[in-house]
Amino acid sequence: MKVRKYCEAAALFGQRVRMPTSDEIPEGAPPLPQIPSTGEEAFERALREAESLIESYWWAIAAVAERLLEKGYLTGEEVEAIVDEKEERAG
Repeated sequence: MKVRKYCEAAALFGQRVRMPTSDEIPEGAPPLPQIPSTGEEAFERALREAESLIESYWWAIAAVAERLLEKGYLTGEEVEAIVDEKEERAG
């Protein structure tokens, strides 16, 4: 629920931001991001981005989970080593 409240606040803040007019944007600049107009829209966008990141890094999540099942606990350094090892094998 706290995430939804944050998203609602972010959307309200976005409504108060002044977007530059087309003549204020330098030629060749990347397109401006769309600012969510509601908290629900901000939440849905954040959820989609999180799902995309999870999908992209599922190989690392699975590798860490597998090692956790074996050992029962991991340090931050061990997690980094697992991810680095998997990246080297894939690369």
